[in-house]
Amino acid sequence: MVIILNALRLLQKRIDSIRVVIAGAGSAGYGIFRILKQAGCRNIVVTDSVGAIYENRIKGIDNPYKKEIADKTNPTKLSGSLSDVLKGTDVFIGVSGKGHLINKDMVQSMNHDSIVFALSNPEPEILPSDALKGGARIVATGRSDFANQVNNAVVFPSILRALLDLRVNTLSEDMLVSVATAIADIVDSNHLKSDYIIPKVDDPRIIHIVTDTLKNAIQRHIDKKKQHNNDRRNNNDGMVLLYQTITPISVLNNQHSAVLQNT
Repeated sequence: MVIILNALRLLQKRIDSIRVVIAGAGSAGYGIFRILKQAGCRNIVVTDSVGAIYENRIKGIDNPYKKEIADKTNPTKLSGSLSDVLKGTDVFIGVSGKGHLINKDMVQSMNHDSIVFALSNPEPEILPSDALKGGARIVATGRSDFANQVNNAVVFPSILRALLDLRVNTLSEDMLVSVATAIADIVDSNHLKSDYIIPKVDDPRIIHIVTDTLKNAIQRHIDKKKQHNNDRRNNNDGMVLLYQTITPISVLNNQHSAVLQNT
């Protein structure tokens, strides 16, 4: 998420106006789609070995996670192969586990100033040199021998440390988006460039930023829950008051019957 936020900031694009194609519908692809959706991305297409996943696709939708992907992504119901859905796409995210899955011609079919994150290891879905030749503006991989290495170590140790310190045992997508946004902001506009969109793993600022961000996110969650409970309590009180001040129809019927009997 950090690399997407900074890549979009560098290219002056909005997350709610881009199309993202994710290659790989396993745990990584599923998690990325959930966080992207929470962050405001409206057009996400996930592909598996069969092709694009879309609502009511039958083949290969064999677990609840793929069913959720089918129901909540691909609003225009694109079908076909990865090559087909990459055409006109802004961002490619590869978590397929398959090296050399795409080529420079496929990158060339993407939108101008495309973003390519080929994150599979040890062989990325495409080598950075080929992606750049295909017209990609920003490229990242999971490897340390290329620029923009995407490494879980940038965030996971800090998040685990913060969770232990705060004694929290759950994380929501909303919290993760808040953390990603805070980490992305470590790279200020003066230093942000196509080959530097993510902080280094050993940046000492990360642990403090993650802890403070999680504290604020957890407090917002608590405040929201309190407000929700207060609203429910007020609604229930209102229903009780309404019941007490309005005579039930059954009582009115009984009163009417009594009047008739006495006339």
